Amino acid sequence: MSLSPGDPPVPRRPHVHRWEWRAQKLGWLLMGAVVAAALAGVFGNGPAGNAVGRSGPLEVSYSRFVRDDADSTLQVVVEPPHSDEEVVLDVPQQFLTDNAIRNIAPTPDRVVAAGDRWHYRFPVRGQATLLITIEVRPQSVGAHRSTVALAGHAVTITQFVYP
Repeated sequence: MSLSPGDPPVPRRPHVHRWEWRAQKLGWLLMGAVVAAALAGVFGNGPAGNAVGRSGPLEVSYSRFVRDDADSTLQVVVEPPHSDEEVVLDVPQQFLTDNAIRNIAPTPDRVVAAGDRWHYRFPVRGQATLLITIEVRPQSVGAHRSTVALAGHAVTITQFVYP
């Protein structure tokens, strides 16, 4: 539709134009923030999505952001003491409530429940380092915090589970 010379001009409403401009600018900023968060790894793999915790001979690598009902991997690296014949990894019951363990490699020789913690015992067999891979599947959505311990050294694991 075009305006004829006799038609009245379109009314100007500067306050409406300012509001639309601000809303559009806010929308672009929000879209940019979502893209930047995705590139950083907030929604999956990336620099912000991966974490490594260390305490003494214990090192735990894990994903900070995981999805509900999707497998996630914890990699535990242990520098075993020369005097022990086994490594005992302590996992709290709350971690096992929040996550279903799908697989542990290598398979522990023994698993012992003691109070609110589970002790996974692995033979050292003359290894310089022991790599333990634990595959888990989150059981509930939200923020979860837990600790994995070894001979008095503990690493805190903080994860957020997306639906």
